[in-house]
Amino acid sequence: MATYIDRTRLSTFTALCSFDLRVHVFPGDVPTPDILEQYFPSPITFASNQQSGTCDTSWTASTSGFGTTSWTYTIIAAITVNNGFGATTTTNVTLASGTGTAAQAATGISVNVGACTVQWDASIDYTTIKWDITQSAMGVAGTAYPDTTYTMYERAETGVTALAKITANGTAVTATGSVGTASNLNHKLDVNWTYYSNTTTAKTFTVSNQAMNSLGMSGSIPTYSHTGNGQSCTATQSIVTGHGIGAPYYGVNSYATVNTSVTYKRDVTVRGRILAFNQSYPDSLTCRITGFDGATGYRDVTAVSGSFDASDTFQKYSISSSFVDPAYGTTSTNSASANTVPAWVYADVSSSSLSSLGDDTANTTMYLRGWHFAGASVQQSQTKAISTGTTTATRTFASEGVGLNSYRYLRVQLRVTAGTTQSATISITTQPSSVVKSWTVSVTGGTFGYYYLDLCSPHNKTSSIDETDSPYPRLNPSDPTNAGQLLDGDYWGITRATQIALTGTSLEMGDIHLSSSSGAAAWCTGNWTPTRTWTKLQKTGFGGNTWTTNRLYQGDTEGNTQTEEGWAVWETSPATNTISTITDLVNAINASDGTVVRHQGYTATASTTNSSPSYIKNGYANSVNGHAIWLGGLTRRRGQGDKLWMGTDQSAGGADVQVYAQTMYRKINGDFVPDAFDAFEVEDSGSQYLSLLAVNYARGRAHGLVLGTDYNPYTLQTVTLRLDSTSASRGSGTSNTIGEYFTGLPAGLGQANHNTVCNTLDTGDPDPLYTNKQQRAVFKLTIASSGFVSADRNVLLQHYYATISSGTVSLWRAASPLASSYTQTVTSITGAADLHLRCLYADPELGIVLFVHASAGGLTRYYSSDEGATWVSTVINASGNQPAFAVDDMGMEYYIWRTSGGNIEGKILDANGSTILGVTTLVTGSVADASIDIYERLDDMYIIYSHTTNGITVVRSTDGGRTYS
Repeated sequence: MATYIDRTRLSTFTALCSFDLRVHVFPGDVPTPDILEQYFPSPITFASNQQSGTCDTSWTASTSGFGTTSWTYTIIAAITVNNGFGATTTTNVTLASGTGTAAQAATGISVNVGACTVQWDASIDYTTIKWDITQSAMGVAGTAYPDTTYTMYERAETGVTALAKITANGTAVTATGSVGTASNLNHKLDVNWTYYSNTTTAKTFTVSNQAMNSLGMSGSIPTYSHTGNGQSCTATQSIVTGHGIGAPYYGVNSYATVNTSVTYKRDVTVRGRILAFNQSYPDSLTCRITGFDGATGYRDVTAVSGSFDASDTFQKYSISSSFVDPAYGTTSTNSASANTVPAWVYADVSSSSLSSLGDDTANTTMYLRGWHFAGASVQQSQTKAISTGTTTATRTFASEGVGLNSYRYLRVQLRVTAGTTQSATISITTQPSSVVKSWTVSVTGGTFGYYYLDLCSPHNKTSSIDETDSPYPRLNPSDPTNAGQLLDGDYWGITRATQIALTGTSLEMGDIHLSSSSGAAAWCTGNWTPTRTWTKLQKTGFGGNTWTTNRLYQGDTEGNTQTEEGWAVWETSPATNTISTITDLVNAINASDGTVVRHQGYTATASTTNSSPSYIKNGYANSVNGHAIWLGGLTRRRGQGDKLWMGTDQSAGGADVQVYAQTMYRKINGDFVPDAFDAFEVEDSGSQYLSLLAVNYARGRAHGLVLGTDYNPYTLQTVTLRLDSTSASRGSGTSNTIGEYFTGLPAGLGQANHNTVCNTLDTGDPDPLYTNKQQRAVFKLTIASSGFVSADRNVLLQHYYATISSGTVSLWRAASPLASSYTQTVTSITGAADLHLRCLYADPELGIVLFVHASAGGLTRYYSSDEGATWVSTVINASGNQPAFAVDDMGMEYYIWRTSGGNIEGKILDANGSTILGVTTLVTGSVADASIDIYERLDDMYIIYSHTTNGITVVRSTDGGRTYS
């Protein structure tokens, strides 16, 4: 167990008693006279934390010479206060005094002192709120994060000053002294009193201003009522009515005794969050909060859409009262007590609830999140140099080789040394096993240009599925054989290489960098997802020892997910089970395995030092000995609310480079310090309750790439995660512009077998799917043969072409005037059969027009001024095929198409889109169902088509495209 300081403070309790006081006094040397009117408390006692005090009203009187002389009296408050640590003071405080005459000696005097107050104050000038942290031992490989308990309490430390004070009618009696033995505070206030009265007027004794640390206790004091024997009381007041001094009771007192013991209430809210990997759990689940609802000991709540918020108030009090009255033969008593303060507070998901949904029934634990702090800075640079300053065609890397991991693309400088265009082959010899991956590139120009090789799509690999899911087992530099080291899958990327070679005629290779794709702004995303039971051999075994790890962080650089580290390591010799610290994780991210940089382009630093070892917010919550598993996941902090650390931006300068950590634990003591509000600082400032975030990570998903047989990303392909037992879909995803997909809700069921399916390809995995883990699969599909291509360039010499894949139109833009490194934009245009593209030279917006023939029929003009992100459509004609159009220097647009009757029809629009010539037949009959085209020369328009008899035919218009011959 480790103990930490949270904070120190002044601790106080106060209470004020108010009452009327009348006392019957008489000399001590006369026979006891008949009772006169009186009402008084005797005694009043206080206690809070360790301190206590008593105030008892009484009186003294002198003798009267047996009734022959005047005499004096004094009404006093006999006060004793104890500071709880050995200092006690006893003093009589005079409330009233006076002189009686000889004539009054025989009967005495009923002295009306009037309204009185007795104030209780107790303080400890320096108390310490502390935390005891107890963590179970880490289990064997595959076990969950060990149970950790937090115990919060407050203590008066040795040497500080404790004070107890009672002030009666403005006169204070104080006991003060040093604390000799450290002692825990109980945050409890006791006020007890007995109030007597024989007057027929109701007399009230009231306790008010009860406060702990200046916080009123009205919300902690229960509703209590007792009526009996003609008297009544609540927890803060008694009302006593006597019978007077005449017959039949002749001044015998009625009285009420009230004893109260109230602990400051503890308000607590548990916010439950359950995830289906990276989204809110879509189904309803029953969860149990142990410690809620007093005698029951727990409360079952329903998490809807992965969320619940539940609150409770823990109370501890004891109230008792008794009434004695001469008119009644028995004492009237009553009492009430409660103690709903539990031993522990924690939350779980119901196993039966999980079972009913087919989910992982062992995944019931909801981990609580504690203190947050800056954990680690983790980022990846946009490029990473591999070989620079040389132009040799073959680059050899000694020893274990060079790491080519963690990036999707290898950026290579290439140029031709003779001619205009040459075909180049770049071959990379990967390790282990010297597997060669190669790419063929068409190189243009004598100046070095950048060419991007997709390391996840080598041109010489033809397998249809690659299920490489993790980088394990890694190279072990200590192992001379490295038998069993991971062999890179065809589409996994390249972990390490020993050679990069260029072959081809009249070619030269310059600098080589790992790189993000051209123009990428956010290339690296992170998933901080602590797996529950999934493990892998971390590196090859050696010397009788093996190393096993799990998954915490997985980087995703444009579809390359080779960057990965876990939160624990298990060794067999000697047998050790180690939870990684944040510093351990940082070191692992920055590590090299021999000559191989483990995570290329990454830089990680620990953020919070252990500069104050005694204090919880630094000595425990820090990056030195704080656990790596505390990073990410689902966190909550003041000013931000909930944050899910999945899909975070870890690109250099990205929004999530600073990764926050939040401690994890299983349960907290129910008798926590009641006014240490929002101890973990997860709610708005000023919140007066303890807020606990309880998190459960459930389910999983499939992810990966869809590639085409043309080696490019294959967009808009659907991948579905299916449950083996029923073939039911557990979520699907569509490949994006870089071919990457992620399956969605309802998400895969933990520990159940699944299949990942894309078109006719089926991995048969994951078997099983692990809770809070994504499983990678890459598919290579045959590109549909029905695609159409049309191209043009604008006045700025920017190159564009358009394609159709499965009816969806994509616009491609070259990165340079040399028509290389095209970037794809998948448009919103679907259902296309064929198309024609033209750039509008006269358009100040540099617009692009697509003339599209839809599979369902119809010809439509689509205009875009934002590189294809959005389109404005105009119907040109309801029928026809083989679309073509031309634009002249004035911006006039000439649309033509073939009709089902073998004619060519046309329509002319001006630069503003207004119709100049409506639909008109331009060529009558014998037009073959083949491509047609139109162009302008010296203000004349020409149409070229295939005549069914005469073959290729050209017709000319000299009247602005209205007639042709």
